[in-house]
Amino acid sequence: MNKKYRHGPNSTVTDIAFLLLLFFLILAISTQQTPLPLQAASAHAEILEDTDISTIVVSHTGELFLDGSSIALDSIPRQDTYALLADRNTPYEIIHPIITFLKERGVGTLYCLVEDHP
Repeated sequence: MNKKYRHGPNSTVTDIAFLLLLFFLILAISTQQTPLPLQAASAHAEILEDTDISTIVVSHTGELFLDGSSIALDSIPRQDTYALLADRNTPYEIIHPIITFLKERGVGTLYCLVEDHP
């Protein structure tokens, strides 16, 4: 008794395995969640009516101006509230030390001023 085995292509098994693998990969990517439950921050614009707030202007080269006069970072007087206006091209490396200095000085509120676009 000689049994003959038919050896054919097993492409159907390979196709099914590939489709299952693809299905589980897509499912794993689409159900990815953040590791912690987060509430995203929201922002809103507020028009300041109080003109008594001192404004610090920062140029793209790092020059500081307090209410229109040139000033050094160490010379900024201690106040509770400031407004900060920076040039659009000012790198963060220049702004970060200013914010850190104001925080260490005890500034409670720092308004970041932006242009109004309708």
